Amino acid sequence: MPADYADKMAAQFATAWEQVNRRVINIFIELQGEPWSEVLEELADIDLRGHIHGLMGGSYDMLEDAYGQMLARITKHGEVSEEVLQALMSIHKDVIVGQVGAKAAQIQELLARHATTGISKVEFVKLLEESGLKRYQAEALANDSLRKYDRKVRELMAQSDDPEKLYIYSGPIDGRVRPLCREMLEAGPLTQKEIEQNFPGAFVNGGGFNCRHHFEPYQLADQYREKEIKKMMEGKAA
Repeated sequence: MPADYADKMAAQFATAWEQVNRRVINIFIELQGEPWSEVLEELADIDLRGHIHGLMGGSYDMLEDAYGQMLARITKHGEVSEEVLQALMSIHKDVIVGQVGAKAAQIQELLARHATTGISKVEFVKLLEESGLKRYQAEALANDSLRKYDRKVRELMAQSDDPEKLYIYSGPIDGRVRPLCREMLEAGPLTQKEIEQNFPGAFVNGGGFNCRHHFEPYQLADQYREKEIKKMMEGKAA
């Protein structure tokens, strides 16, 4: 998987969420000054949660396509049935939809509580940022889902591999590498058992939320990459 692919898709998801925030701010402006009972009636008519899901619908489709595109970049997944892959994709997508729905409920409550209090647009925007998702949070949410799907498929594939098969931690090598990922990058080739013993759960979870790395089968070509990692680590220590 190209290092920037999930980042690109996650950025598009975050842009869609920014559109949601702009729409909510406009609704707030429209409701300002109205009696509380009318505010509640209008919010009920809008069906804000459904409205937000509608605004995000295109990004949901984009994420589903992204799961498929990422799957196509994993060269060998024949040992995993299409039904399992589709179920896994649906689970990851449902998590995203569920979290958006939860935020939509918080935003609806925020509108109902503050549309009649006389607070300014600036004050409401600040409250909206605290209750909803900031751009970087929406981006991280989508990025984590895409990369975790990628790692889970790889883990399912690995279940049918030779127990002695070696894997190496792979992904961006830059200033954003967290300490645990740096440790796994330095660890070199490991069997599945060794990975689980030394880094429990890392085959699926990587280094944690929004991790950009994964374990992949070790190839002779990776020997060059190991040298690059070593040089990077030595440079950090210098």
